[in-house]
Amino acid sequence: MQVIPAPVVNHTRGMQSSKATARAGVNIKRRSVYAGLIIILMALTNYRSILPIFRDQLLHYLSINDQRFGLMFSLPQWLSIVPLLMVGWIVARWGSRRLLTSSLLLTGMGMASLAFCGASWLGLAAALFMSTIGFVLLDVSGSTFLVQLYPEQKRRILSLGMAARSGTETLTPVLAEGLMLLVAASPAISFAMVMHAPFTLLALAFIAGGILLRAPGASHREQAAWRWRDLLISRRSVGLLVLTMLHGAADATLFTWMSRFLGSDAFTEHPLRPGFVISGFSVAYIVSRLLLARLPEGWGRRALLVFPGLLGGSVLILAILSRNYLLTAAGYVVGGFLWSVEYPTMLGRIAEQEGERFGTAMALISVVTAVGFASALLLSGWFIQVMGEPRMWLPMAVFAGGFPLVGIGGAVWIKVTEGVWRSKAK
Repeated sequence: MQVIPAPVVNHTRGMQSSKATARAGVNIKRRSVYAGLIIILMALTNYRSILPIFRDQLLHYLSINDQRFGLMFSLPQWLSIVPLLMVGWIVARWGSRRLLTSSLLLTGMGMASLAFCGASWLGLAAALFMSTIGFVLLDVSGSTFLVQLYPEQKRRILSLGMAARSGTETLTPVLAEGLMLLVAASPAISFAMVMHAPFTLLALAFIAGGILLRAPGASHREQAAWRWRDLLISRRSVGLLVLTMLHGAADATLFTWMSRFLGSDAFTEHPLRPGFVISGFSVAYIVSRLLLARLPEGWGRRALLVFPGLLGGSVLILAILSRNYLLTAAGYVVGGFLWSVEYPTMLGRIAEQEGERFGTAMALISVVTAVGFASALLLSGWFIQVMGEPRMWLPMAVFAGGFPLVGIGGAVWIKVTEGVWRSKAK
């Protein structure tokens, strides 16, 4: 891959902010309003995480087994790869603002399809595909737009956005457990009603957001300055790209299966409802990323790429191997608190290195993460179906091993890239 010189950085913070914000098509005095609205809407996309938490009721409602469950959630990831390959080109050509508007509207359509897909697993898979396309496009365009609004605080604004999304993931498990108890207690309320109805409100929210944040008629980018080389990322960022893929795939796969795992026959006792454990995990994410947002922008640039994954992944692996429910639950919460800081740290480093090509980098991250996540879901679904629930702890421990690998990879990346750049400086 071609090595591209790093973009020239204006060291005057105020001038850098105003120029980048102007390219985003936003008055710098209103950037906090735009940023707040984008962060809220991006956080609402995580309401979809309620679906795996319904676990056995969802399997019964759709009349599917664990293998088909894994296929249903992995299929949208595979199908979203082709559109994602075009995202970098779109951002480079027309800017993140227009893609942001389109992705919000598409996400709204996806949420509407989740509201009306019925009890067909193929219909739900199709609805997940549409909403996944909207979500990943929103993740790329929203993150790129936020970095343009706050170029001097890249890691901080990304950490705040991720903390907000973790907030949604904190509430949805508790809500899921409450809705399942409500369905069991009241014959007048069906599972279909509590599963589908909230997506109607979310659809209206995203469509309204797309209208409010619509791009101005005139583009603020200099179209003549666009070049095909803007679609490439620097060789220095390729290593971090691989590490973000490994982190994202491990994190998403564990989150998707954890509720099912905790409620399975892999444990003889279930002293806590799985949804409460997932909420505790999400609270740990919020606290960890809010603390990261409070730190100076350059603090822990090396250490946070290495130690969170090593420590957090090791804690969860040991907890799973203990075969104890409470230890596994605690290991997941503690591990999540630790490894949650490495992802925004990696994105912050990539944003620094890529500058205007950050949108392209985010698109590539989404592509490789989708491949890793979809592959892990397919393999885990097949394994659980063949080997049975009592051995479900084995794939979960394997996925947890992704985080120590990220830590080791971070140490190697620091060693290699710093050595390369030192030799060039000499």
